[in-house]
Amino acid sequence: MTSAAHGILVGYDGSAGSERALRWAVREARSRGTVLTICHAAPRGYVPAAPAGDQAPDGAQRAGERGLARALRFARDIMGPGMVRPLPATGPAAQVLCEHSADADMTVVGARGCGGLPGSLLGSASRSPPTHAGA
Repeated sequence: MTSAAHGILVGYDGSAGSERALRWAVREARSRGTVLTICHAAPRGYVPAAPAGDQAPDGAQRAGERGLARALRFARDIMGPGMVRPLPATGPAAQVLCEHSADADMTVVGARGCGGLPGSLLGSASRSPPTHAGA
């Protein structure tokens, strides 16, 4: 087992890119025998569109919580409950991941998340950790 508090830290927002990052991080954490920390960051003051039937911003927050819960179930089914931890956070995803990366052996992100500008190849959460993460 690793000594880093977060083991492998993965950013997750429910996007296709974060789903791929989660699957990769689960395999890597399992092969290393280390804990997996799944981080879902909700930016302060940002209210994404809520799913039909939900009222924003509470509905958007609940949607984020449901997404994190799905990711946790997926990872725990493969790794076991004691090896997977949630890290719900408030703030820009890139900033949150950079701050917590100092306590992780590795930080894993997808190429694009739910936010950002159309046509961008990498979102800010994908660009920032490699250059600003603590190690």
